[in-house]
Amino acid sequence: MDRRNFIKSSCTFCVAATGLTALATMLQSCATIHVFNGTIDNNSITVPLSELVEKETVIIKSKNTESDIALVKSKSGEWKALLMLCTHASNPIVFNGSAFMCNVHFSEFNMDGVPKNGPAQKPLKILTTELKNESIVIKL
Repeated sequence: MDRRNFIKSSCTFCVAATGLTALATMLQSCATIHVFNGTIDNNSITVPLSELVEKETVIIKSKNTESDIALVKSKSGEWKALLMLCTHASNPIVFNGSAFMCNVHFSEFNMDGVPKNGPAQKPLKILTTELKNESIVIKL
């Protein structure tokens, strides 16, 4: 194989591998993700425990918040509220079924909100939660 064909074959392989990786990420993000539309009352959002049954992650949407909020169940069974705003450049992030991604600069955060890949260096902001009257109250 001459040099030109080798380079052409190598580039074709790289493009195909990149495309397959992107496709796998897209398909994973198509998994059913439960979304709860909340309203703000007294600077907090209340999520009934019935919304969380048999779920590991719930995305909270509200018209009056700066971004979505992810409620993530820890291995110990406690819920943690993560502000879905990238700590690198304050862009919204998305949940792909197993991690949080910033589609602008490609930072990736694990389920605890800790950066896995940069450029983000700081973890996602954790909001205070409180168990109250069969609900989880998220303080904004």
